[in-house]
Amino acid sequence: MFFRFSESNSGGSWWLSGDVYLALLQTGDWGLEASNVAGSDVLRREMQDLKHYLRHELVGQFDSIHAARASFESIANVNLDEPGCECCGRPFRITETYMDSAFVNDAALRAACEAITSW
Repeated sequence: MFFRFSESNSGGSWWLSGDVYLALLQTGDWGLEASNVAGSDVLRREMQDLKHYLRHELVGQFDSIHAARASFESIANVNLDEPGCECCGRPFRITETYMDSAFVNDAALRAACEAITSW
């Protein structure tokens, strides 16, 4: 099964740093759907686009939602049930998803993420 992660923006700030996304990618369990990186080389993409896709379209393949949550929480060192703030709500969401294209986690994607870990 595939699970999609999404992060909300709270008061103009993001909850997770680029280092967290790089750590997630480096496990090999998390990546992007190919349709989100198709059409152009990831390394030449606008870095804003890559940040957007990582924050809103990160996918992982796991046996259950519990396994996806456990993986994410242990790597990112967060509680996915965090209530967040009154105005923006919960900061994180993981839901089961259907993928129209292949799962991508390759050297080019990890290199592009490494280039933007200072976000």
